[in-house]
Amino acid sequence: MKVAVRAACVIVSFLAATGWTAAETPEELFELGNAAYEDNRFAEAIEAYQTVARYGIRDPRLEYNLGNAYFRMGDLGRAILHYERARMLSPTDRDVRANLELARSRRFDRVEAEQVTALVGAARSFQDRIGPDLQAVAVLVLVWVIATLVTWMSVRARGWSGFSGWGLVAVVLAVLLMITTDLTVKILFLT
Repeated sequence: MKVAVRAACVIVSFLAATGWTAAETPEELFELGNAAYEDNRFAEAIEAYQTVARYGIRDPRLEYNLGNAYFRMGDLGRAILHYERARMLSPTDRDVRANLELARSRRFDRVEAEQVTALVGAARSFQDRIGPDLQAVAVLVLVWVIATLVTWMSVRARGWSGFSGWGLVAVVLAVLLMITTDLTVKILFLT
């Protein structure tokens, strides 16, 4: 009996020393992170959230919580990074936007925002408000509209004229460029 108790103690000690915990699912790890955050153990919360992220989970709550934990640790750079990721995943969340602005306001190394035209600023603001999902739907609708116009222009009696063909191409390229450029930059640099 004593041998079995000692063996069990050795096995439990080994598992504890090698990092095995009771939490095995991402949900359990997320809850452990939340509990650590509420107990002001921010480094433990970050570790739990990072472990959840290693499962490949992309969730705005996870990124938001990581941003909060880094903010409380004083790491504004990582806090801003995770708030930006949360904003990309949930662009309409007011809490994410508020915390992102708060973290940005506390930076000492403020970088002046690039000067953009009113049209580009309006397009970016619109893109931020609707999010990537609705942008994808808009691009698909645009593609269908263009395909319909091309088909109609091809079968009509007068056919294509030089002006209508090149005008359509120019409009399509300009709209697609405007829609996808900012989104692509955000995806490449924030993921």
